[in-house]
This record gives sequence, structure tokens and C-alpha cells, in this order.
Amino acid sequence: MMYECHYNYKNSSNSLLTMSSSKKTLSLTDQKNNFYFKAVKKETTKVFLDKINNIFVYMEGYLFNKNINYKDMDNGLCESELIAKLYIKNGIEFIKDLDGFFCILIFDQNKRRLFAFNDHIGSESIFYHKSSKYISITSDINILRNKYSLECLDNERIYSFFEHIHASGNETFFDDIFQINAFEYLNFACM
Repeated sequence: MMYECHYNYKNSSNSLLTMSSSKKTLSLTDQKNNFYFKAVKKETTKVFLDKINNIFVYMEGYLFNKNINYKDMDNGLCESELIAKLYIKNGIEFIKDLDGFFCILIFDQNKRRLFAFNDHIGSESIFYHKSSKYISITSDINILRNKYSLECLDNERIYSFFEHIHASGNETFFDDIFQINAFEYLNFACM
């Protein structure tokens, strides 16, 4: 497991986000346990929690144009903090200007939105499952399969794999588990 994120949006309300960290792992939860995030730390892991704006940013990967395009905002910011500032300033349009290899998750608690972004080649796996009460996003499809007992195979997807070799959309080999492909993002708003 690289990361796992779960958001119970039906019961959500703004409550204090708390981040804790050890040498190997990172976790973030709210007081009511409606949102949680867990990750195994790697050299390329960057996280930032903006407690003023209630925004959490997780990034796995590298930005190539950080020092070129954002000199005025950089001031030694880590990449995840820079992404938070760009998101606050430009909304999700900030992603159009990023160059690199990355997977980014943003949880905007005030707007009750959860975003997941994949880079131009899909260098990191992003899988998600949505029900009428929650959404879960992870880098490991087996977490979703095991946690929610999602074992039914998608026969149409299996057939299309042998016919076309690649997916025609966001489907996976399992019913109710989807993926975010290269140069795509998920914008999940819970109203």
C-alpha cells in the first residue's frame, strides 16, 4: 500500500483535521472519523495540511517546473505546499501548468471536495470505489477488493482486454472499482 483515502461524505461536517507521522507512515483523520488518509512514506512523498483553509494535499512524485513557473510563490515551499497555494489561487485549473511525474490528492474540507490527479503518463495507479455514502481512493486495488468485498469480475472488461489489450475507459477487471487514467482527474463533490 502506498496510500489509502476514505471519505464518508453523507455524515461529514467540518471537524478538526489532525495529522500524525512516524518514520514509515503518515495518517490524517478528522475528529468524527468521516475522513481518513494513510500512506507509507517514500522519498517522493510530500504532504501538506493547511489548517487555516482546511486543505490537505498529498503528492507522490516530482515536479519539473516548480522553480521555473512559480518563482514568485516558491520561497522554499515543498511541492505539496506549493500545490495547496496554487489550488487556493487558481482552483483545479492549477493542474494545467504542472509538469512532472505525480499523483496528487487534495481534500478541501470547507468545500467538501476530494480531488485525485494523475500525470500525463499515469505513472502512479489511482483506483476508486464510490457508494451512496462514501468514496475510497487508493494506489492498491486489493485494498478496495478486500475492504468492501468487491470480488465480482467485470466480464465485459475482460473480453475487451483480449480484444483491444487496453481499457476503453476507467473500468478495471472488477465491478465497482474504477481507475483514473493518464492525464485525468477525479473531482468528487459531496453536496
